[in-house]
Amino acid sequence: MDGDTTATSGEDPTRTLGPSPVAPLPHPERIGAYRILGLIGQGGMGAVYEAMQDKPQRKVALKVIKPGIASEDALRRFEQETHLLGKLHHPRIAQIFEAGTADSGAGPQPYFAMELVAGTTLRKHGERPGLTTREKLEIVAGICDGVHHAHQKGIIHRDLKPGNVLIDEAGQPKILDFGVARATDADRQATMQTSAGQIVGTLPYMSPEQVAGDSSDLDTRSDVYALGVILYELLAGKMPLDLHRRTLADALRAIAEEEPSSLRTVDRAFRGDVETIAAKALAKERDRRYASAAELAADIRRHLADEPILARPASTAYQIRKFARRNKALVGGIAAVFVVLVAGVVAASWQAARARREADKARAVNAFVEDMLGAANPRSVSREAPERGRSITVSQALGAAAAKLEAGELRGQPLVEASVRQTIGATYRDLGDYAAADTSLRAALDTRTRLLDADDPELAESLDGLAQLQFMRGKPEEAEPLFRRALAIRREQLTRPAELASSLNGLAELLSDRGKNDEAESLFREALSVERDGLTARHPQSARTRNSLAILLHARGKSDEAERLLQEALATRRAITPDHPDVAGTLYQLAMLQKDVGKNAEAIASMEEAVAIWRRVLGNEHPYVAASLSTLGTLYRNVGQLDKAEPPLRESVEIQRKAAKDDDPTWGGSLYNLAKLLQAEGKPEDAEPIAREAVSVMRRALPADHPTLAATVAGLGSILTDRRRFAEAEPLLREALTIDEKALPEGDWQRAQMKSLLGAAVLGLGRYDEAERLLVEGYEGLKDNPAVPPDRLRQAAERVERLRKVQGG
Repeated sequence: MDGDTTATSGEDPTRTLGPSPVAPLPHPERIGAYRILGLIGQGGMGAVYEAMQDKPQRKVALKVIKPGIASEDALRRFEQETHLLGKLHHPRIAQIFEAGTADSGAGPQPYFAMELVAGTTLRKHGERPGLTTREKLEIVAGICDGVHHAHQKGIIHRDLKPGNVLIDEAGQPKILDFGVARATDADRQATMQTSAGQIVGTLPYMSPEQVAGDSSDLDTRSDVYALGVILYELLAGKMPLDLHRRTLADALRAIAEEEPSSLRTVDRAFRGDVETIAAKALAKERDRRYASAAELAADIRRHLADEPILARPASTAYQIRKFARRNKALVGGIAAVFVVLVAGVVAASWQAARARREADKARAVNAFVEDMLGAANPRSVSREAPERGRSITVSQALGAAAAKLEAGELRGQPLVEASVRQTIGATYRDLGDYAAADTSLRAALDTRTRLLDADDPELAESLDGLAQLQFMRGKPEEAEPLFRRALAIRREQLTRPAELASSLNGLAELLSDRGKNDEAESLFREALSVERDGLTARHPQSARTRNSLAILLHARGKSDEAERLLQEALATRRAITPDHPDVAGTLYQLAMLQKDVGKNAEAIASMEEAVAIWRRVLGNEHPYVAASLSTLGTLYRNVGQLDKAEPPLRESVEIQRKAAKDDDPTWGGSLYNLAKLLQAEGKPEDAEPIAREAVSVMRRALPADHPTLAATVAGLGSILTDRRRFAEAEPLLREALTIDEKALPEGDWQRAQMKSLLGAAVLGLGRYDEAERLLVEGYEGLKDNPAVPPDRLRQAAERVERLRKVQGG
């Protein structure tokens, strides 16, 4: 069945790798509500007919499973699963119209009525002369799109192969038989039979975890592996592993252990991105594969658009470990020494000169730092330097060190000076003095760019440090290229997993903040993989990755996994240093998640602890203290504790009024939170000027379509509504609702909240029909969501009640 066909069945699921004649089935006139027009194909499991459905009148492909081949339990599962499969609606998936059973006299006979597609199988299409590599990659990306759609519906195919993909007349792929491989007990058994020592079925496309036999251990990454096999086969014209004429046991071992030949061995045109993408999809360990079919498609399209892909070749160290695992007996003896020596010689050949330079530099840096810290030593007081020995702050010590550098203290040792400036700049950054940090970090980067090789790890350190600063200052467009340059360098460093993970995290955090969530999640998961290979379980970098990935997953609605990761990160950070700012950072994020899932008491406790730690460690004027105080005040307001809410909110505003710039979104958020509290306290006249200032800051700080801007604008509109200035309020609230309807997913409670607010203004203008629609839709969208703060739900209910009173006259 490799030729042109109008079926949606493609190859039979039990097709062997060798000859396997199938006896023809009788040709029925009808099956259930379908009149049989002709046979499309058949195999060991059953047949596929072209049929005409009675109602509605349409031609379908009717896949019929032989009577008696499935148990009663299997038939029940068959009906349940096909009900789910009928919900798949995607242009890259052949639609299942109906599934059921018909009794032809020999027992229940399951069938699928499917979309009839004119086309040819993927394998046959791939053999056509003139089909370019670009066209093949575009086809695979399209298949990935369909597979990802099914995964989002909770359905894993488990039988992806070229014969289960048709290419239609427009050259687009259609995936067939989604879920059919798990519809009956016999299907799974059929893939594991042997005949004269040959392998039957679809074993070559099965992942290592799939051939292990535990179906409960499968997830969407098993389909990603099959997509990798399809990609490899389509490009290379052969399978990644040759399983012909192997025994079943040998084939299973090969799938679990043998690495396929790189695509570059087939054609050097595949070296680079294409071979790397295929290798990542075919990784034996699930955690090293693409996390989703969408990520695989995204990397293919990045390559086609000449953009950097996210996948990277496995490191030399990882390949050595894989070699050792596959050859335990050999590596246990002389080969172990050989492997270690080879790795050591390769590393030593380029590290020796750097090590000498590092030693000289370290001695000079130590001498400078000792002198800087000596300012606090009472024994160092002299008539020439009476200030030495007094109690000085870290900032004063840093300022003194920077002044010495400007005076030429390390002139003639530029790389030493760059290292000191890097440390000074990073410390200023973490203290919240961003202007001083910028000066030091840029000076370090300029020197290192001028004097070091383009792949030097010190250059990566400077790029990454400045990128972090720019990101913290709210300048992501300047930070992103710096992060990407640092990451490109660190990917090549075999012995620096913590630094690589740090760069992966930094870029991922930035991309997440800019809404590029798919790429961000892929980078976070790559960082976790790097850490599993190269870091201890209690390494602080591992905690950072879990913390940051949790923030993203929380934003994507995956609260359970996010909370688990945050608790893991918190436990690690407490074990390292209980009173560290990072502990407070994780507590802050945990509080935000707890708030959103309705755990308000836990959220307040987590935030109070975060504020206390940051105060002790960073002082009362730090931006983190200001931000956490504002959030704490909002948490109190959400549970109706208004008397506890106002002090932290006012303190937050006062801290930032002294230091924040007028385009700082954190500053705008604190103003907004205070204004909303004053409104809740029944003081709209006091709230209005603060809300207007918040809107002004946010318009300067954020894009015009940002949801946070929408919330701030709506806050002002709501306050104006309370002041009965409905005509001023309406355009602000409509602007906010328009932004949210574009930026937030359907069902998000903030969209419902915006409708309720707009409804109140429209009601004040006397447009009762429109007001009723908005107010009722708003309340309905809020009432059953546990993440909605109680005061918001109460206010929405009060607005509806106010409408009813007006209507009742």
